[in-house]
Amino acid sequence: MRNICRALSFGLLLAHRAMTVHAEGRNLRRRTSSCNEEQDADGLTLELPELMVDNIADVEQLVGLTTEAGAFKHPSNPGFDAFQVFSDINDAAIVARRGNSCFAVFRATTFVNPFDIMQLYDWSKRSIGSCTVRGGIYKAYQRSSYSEDFVVAVDECMASGDNNFFLAGHSQGGAIATVASIDLKRHNPMVITFGAVRSILGGADCSDVNPERHFRFVNAADNNYDFWPAQFNRDNQAHVGHAILLDPQATQPAAYVGLNDNTNRSPQDRVHHLPVLVKHLKDYDSRARAQVKVQV
Repeated sequence: MRNICRALSFGLLLAHRAMTVHAEGRNLRRRTSSCNEEQDADGLTLELPELMVDNIADVEQLVGLTTEAGAFKHPSNPGFDAFQVFSDINDAAIVARRGNSCFAVFRATTFVNPFDIMQLYDWSKRSIGSCTVRGGIYKAYQRSSYSEDFVVAVDECMASGDNNFFLAGHSQGGAIATVASIDLKRHNPMVITFGAVRSILGGADCSDVNPERHFRFVNAADNNYDFWPAQFNRDNQAHVGHAILLDPQATQPAAYVGLNDNTNRSPQDRVHHLPVLVKHLKDYDSRARAQVKVQV
């Protein structure tokens, strides 16, 4: 492995060019404007894989398009090599391919649909693979009217070549992506979520999830991240994967807070709606510029 420094546009994630942090032990090293200058800080560190960085713009675009998908409307293909929309009265998903990357993304809750909202309050438990998951999220993935066709589309995309596979979603869509990663582990997915709530119970016992390939972007001003899991705290419901905290009030916009971080930060605000999140991040675009060190 060797390391290079490069400037990246993260769009949804960090507005324009955001600061990430580089993993090399227990010291946080933030990259400044020079690739040879480092600053130490407390905490753990993270190095974003180049595979994720190279595909983040497509992930961002597709997650945004899920907000347009519904039972009676399908967004048009914005230029992917392959593009399929799946939807029913409660949920929606998109499977797409560009080059050698396959993407499967899930829509967040539609608050005009009371039946969709009811999924969030389904506190039952379901088993999938080696894992126990939240019942409402399980149903959103496994019991949608299109679930079988969705899996067929993913398998066909992955069979079309030596492809990488990404699962993604915002809010409930991110929780569904986490559950889907268990069912679709044969494709070794990289999972990228935005403001996703906990969906797995007893996360340490869920061997069908590879936390090293899960990346969770969380808004520090969004209490949904902590609020929804409260019902499951007694059941040891856990986040999985690397948590990257986005803080609009901080001098630097992003901080890596750890692998499988389950801290309840309980913010007072609820900056959760995807378009609001994008605007909130862009407000400090001028402060969010840095060189990013990535793994190759």
